[in-house]
Amino acid sequence: MSILDATPVTLAEMRAFLNITEAGDTGQDSILENLLDDLTVAIEDYLGVAIINKAYTDYYDGDGSITLLAKRYPIVS
Repeated sequence: MSILDATPVTLAEMRAFLNITEAGDTGQDSILENLLDDLTVAIEDYLGVAIINKAYTDYYDGDGSITLLAKRYPIVS
C-alpha cells in the first residue's frame, strides 16, 4: 500500500509503462508503490516544491513587518 496519499503517476499507469499487463501479476505492486512514493519525494526535494497539492500547517514568528515569506509554495487557498 502506498505511503503517500497521491503520486503524479498511478500504479496502473506504471504497470502499463513497464508492460506488466497480466491482471493476476500483482506480486511486485508493493515494490512499485514504494518506488512511486520514493520518486515523488525525490522529485519534490529536488524541485523544492510540492508537485501534488497537500495540506500543511506552518507557524511563523512575526517581526512586525507587512511581508511574510512562506517556506512552501505555491499557496493554494
